[in-house]
Amino acid sequence: MKKFLEFFKSPHIQIALATGISIIVMAYFSKRVLAQPIAYLPLAIPPFIATIYEAVLKKYENSWVSSTWYWIVLIFLSTFLVILFSAQRPINKPITVETHLLPDGFRIPHDVSEYYEMHQQFLDSLLALNSDLQSENPSIRKLNKPQPQEYAPLKMDGNTYTLRYKSGRMDGTEREEEYNILLNGEIIYDFTSRAPIPIDHIHGFFTWKNNWILEYYKEIIINGENINEKYVYDTSFYVSVIGDDFFYFAQKNGQIHLVQNHQLTDYYYDEVIVYQCCGYARYNPRFWKNLLTFYAKKNDKMYFVNVYVQD
Repeated sequence: MKKFLEFFKSPHIQIALATGISIIVMAYFSKRVLAQPIAYLPLAIPPFIATIYEAVLKKYENSWVSSTWYWIVLIFLSTFLVILFSAQRPINKPITVETHLLPDGFRIPHDVSEYYEMHQQFLDSLLALNSDLQSENPSIRKLNKPQPQEYAPLKMDGNTYTLRYKSGRMDGTEREEEYNILLNGEIIYDFTSRAPIPIDHIHGFFTWKNNWILEYYKEIIINGENINEKYVYDTSFYVSVIGDDFFYFAQKNGQIHLVQNHQLTDYYYDEVIVYQCCGYARYNPRFWKNLLTFYAKKNDKMYFVNVYVQD
């Protein structure tokens, strides 16, 4: 027992424990609490302080500047400040979200004619209320058909970006497909998409504000960076541009959030209807220049949701 207590009296052990606690706390907040994960550089601040302490202790072992508790306090203070500043969210334009509860029995997909007619009437009436928001939108989601294995190239800053299909194979009820993206003929990004049949793999390839953006099944890539990995999302889907803001949906901690400019909004759902095909595609999200509409489920209730950005 005496040796055990002496072990923890070591300043090196105390600093190491403080640093370990700091890393665990930041990891928890980054993964479970904050709207966005903490960036890599701030995460390195407490370990960097511990490294400085070791150098100071070696040079000024008997000086007050090497007092262990000073440095432990500094490590915990830096941890608090990293979390605090990471929690600061840039100010986005206010959004208006209109949520309409659907009648009991309305479920998606549904191919009964009375529900199809109800859907059409409901959608038409809601869109009529927002007809001024439905101005022409640049068709950033439209893809030209492969010709025969390359999608229509994108032009940006004098460069040409090309999405090219490489190969595919069936695996039971799913299909796996491989693609790459070329910049001026040189491969800059490779990826593999796996999706249930008959869902399309590629859902968007376009440029926006000097960025090339790729959306494939449950993944969004911006300039080669996977936002699921960057922001610790389980999945992300359905990119849309409303006004001048960048929106998509992201699943995190079991909830599907509406995301505005990479910031989780206060609007989240248990399920957002997406990836419906054929006749059921009418239930997928739709967006115009200033309006986004989608179906969602929350607490076992179905909703039709309108989103638009306030000027």
